[in-house]
Amino acid sequence: MDSCWLVGGDFNCIAQSVEKIGGRSPNLAKMNLFFDDITQVVLFDIGFNGTEFTWKRGEICERLDRILVNDLWCQYFLYTFVTHLSLVGSDHIPLLISITASELYNSPPPFRYLNMWSDHPSILNTVAEAWHTTLRLDLWSKLVYLPVKVSKALKAWGCSCFAKVFKAVDVAEKEDLELKNFCLVDGGEDNLLLDAQEKLLIVIDRQEKLLMQKASIKHLKDGDRNTTFYHACIKYRRQCNTIHTIQNSEGTYRFNNASIALDAVTHF
Repeated sequence: MDSCWLVGGDFNCIAQSVEKIGGRSPNLAKMNLFFDDITQVVLFDIGFNGTEFTWKRGEICERLDRILVNDLWCQYFLYTFVTHLSLVGSDHIPLLISITASELYNSPPPFRYLNMWSDHPSILNTVAEAWHTTLRLDLWSKLVYLPVKVSKALKAWGCSCFAKVFKAVDVAEKEDLELKNFCLVDGGEDNLLLDAQEKLLIVIDRQEKLLMQKASIKHLKDGDRNTTFYHACIKYRRQCNTIHTIQNSEGTYRFNNASIALDAVTHF
């Protein structure tokens, strides 16, 4: 899909067994097929606020209605959320889709340790240098100060060594292709080509580890190793991690970022 898609309505099927209570056990084959179809077309369930089920008949309750979006929708309409309204005049509850403009902040991103750093030979020296050059402080002050200092050192070191992971792959691929053509035409040295191929595998492995960590994926099938899949998962994770609304201690819902931030600070 090369455009923004939002698909919603009554799918007459559940995607997980927890989406039904009462009656007979869910049809696992039908449920798994529906879940696999959603995954195959790279659509994501953006979740909801409100009651857990969207359909009720007698003692049976199921979540048959849902809203699905693709990765481009998550990118351009990050602040999209769904509310399950009250059940009135039908056995299906209405779904309210709310789309609000995103508010941008210039706050610096938090420190995150990247798994691809572990394979670099100089990381231990960077940590040791930051650790041993600490000022003479008492034990409790060190417990507070050391993690901050090490994280700053690692952040600066990571920017210098891994600043352009994706560009490094393109450069290594170009170098590998040029050496292959050179060896075929002029009979160049195979050692240079082997070194270039080894370098290419290293930078590809770094890129893959970075994308896997951002997408929170631990195990992959061979067919899933492509950047389109990774980036779709990353955008969906960003959508899930975004706080759209909160309910404060007085039971009032807050929807805009300023009110949410104020209530959070006041509460704690």
